[in-house]
Amino acid sequence: MLDVSWAPPGAVTLTIRVTRSGTEEQIGYPSKGGQFLTPETETSTHQFFAFGLPAHTGEQGQKFVEIAAESTIYPFKEEDGPILETQQEYVGNRAFMSLQPKLLAEIDNAAARARNLMDKLIAEEKEEVSASQSA
Repeated sequence: MLDVSWAPPGAVTLTIRVTRSGTEEQIGYPSKGGQFLTPETETSTHQFFAFGLPAHTGEQGQKFVEIAAESTIYPFKEEDGPILETQQEYVGNRAFMSLQPKLLAEIDNAAARARNLMDKLIAEEKEEVSASQSA
């Protein structure tokens, strides 16, 4: 089971529960984690992540977390990171949705909805700042 929640502007919480096949979902050990995004510049962002398992999973749980951390970091540095950097060079300062991105799978819809919500929240914040400066 994987449950992902997003809280604007940049907090994602993950709950992963692994059980043996045929076992009730509630019996498995939950692994909780978070990813936190914070802007560095107009075109770059820091991504922080953390996750772990309950203490009673002991050394086996700690070893799993170490392997999971490495398997998260390596592909990001070697695959996702270079793709995102190239994408940012292409997009530049243009509004992302003006590029008419193609949604390739159902999972892309969540990212598009999140982007639309962020655009709305940014516009609302700009209106509030403008209104307070006019007052």
